[in-house]
Amino acid sequence: MTINPEAFYVPDAPELRILGAVQTLARWRHEGKGPSYTKSGSRVLYRGSDVLEWLSSKRIETKVSEAA
Repeated sequence: MTINPEAFYVPDAPELRILGAVQTLARWRHEGKGPSYTKSGSRVLYRGSDVLEWLSSKRIETKVSEAA
C-alpha cells in the first residue's frame, strides 16, 4: 500500500502498518516520538506527508566496504 502525502490516516489504517502496531503508535504519541499527528477531539489523524517525512528522517545510509 502506498501512503498518499495529501491524505489523512487514522492509527489503524492499513497504510500505517509499516510503522508498527496501533499500540506502538499510541505509545510513541505518549512518549513524544514517531511522526507528527493531529488531534481533532479524541480522534488522532496522521497526515501522509508527515509520515513520509518521518520515515525519510529514519533513513540510514550504508557504505559498501571495498575488499582489499
